[in-house]
Amino acid sequence: MDTTKTDIARAGRAQEILDNPEFKAACDDIEQGIVDRWKASSINDKEGQIYLKLMLKIHGDFIGTLKRRLDNGKMADIKVERQNKIAGIFQR
Repeated sequence: MDTTKTDIARAGRAQEILDNPEFKAACDDIEQGIVDRWKASSINDKEGQIYLKLMLKIHGDFIGTLKRRLDNGKMADIKVERQNKIAGIFQR
């Protein structure tokens, strides 16, 4: 499978995940849980605060990766459409 087809397939799967209401709820719960723990942490617990910040960053990176796969698939779709238009022009 070439990169374009792979990107399109990945985008479809990423869209299904991002649109899933249970996934959205789970992500919201995870993020809120991390924020709540950070708010409840002692001001003296620098190590714990750093750990929670890292958890929040990794969570954001995970969601960002899914969104990038979606964007890459959209760009791949545009590429295929352009190639098909060009091929159609030369076939006339």
